[in-house]
Amino acid sequence: MRKASLAALSVLALTMCLTSTAHARRRSFSSGSNYVSNGHFGAGLELGGPSGLNAKLFLTPSTALDFGLGWFYDNYYRDGSGLQLYVDHLWHPSSLTDQPAFKLPWFIGVGVNFWSFDDRNDKTNDRYGGIGVRVPIGLAFDFNDIPLDAFVELTPTFDLFYGGYRDHAGLLLEASIGARFWFD
Repeated sequence: MRKASLAALSVLALTMCLTSTAHARRRSFSSGSNYVSNGHFGAGLELGGPSGLNAKLFLTPSTALDFGLGWFYDNYYRDGSGLQLYVDHLWHPSSLTDQPAFKLPWFIGVGVNFWSFDDRNDKTNDRYGGIGVRVPIGLAFDFNDIPLDAFVELTPTFDLFYGGYRDHAGLLLEASIGARFWFD
């Protein structure tokens, strides 16, 4: 797991170094959505489920890859804490408003996650793992004049566990808020 964490952080750092200087601007692309992103790549922090690093890479003006690496604290079916790595494909069907200062797009997506966690009720001190399917739904507050956005999302997740964990599967509703700085 440490190798996967180090690899994910290295990719994030390399991507940030390879981007050019940051600035926000309105782009004029044609897409099937009335929303067009203000940037191409953004990185920042996310709090909630999980808390950690978050980045978003637009593939088209209204579709993006959203990925994160973070720490998840105790929750209702995993009596422990652990590391989560996820990747989601997001669609931005429309913007609820498009003002001179900001846009307010909503998004929905599908993705996968990987967990590595400990169970505080397990006296063997074993680590467990899981893989899951995520369906993030949220809103982004996308500023037009500064290279920044803020977001809030709810993410229903279905996880399958391995490594001898007491449950084989579980459902969870994750919630998070965050902000990203946008690079060109």
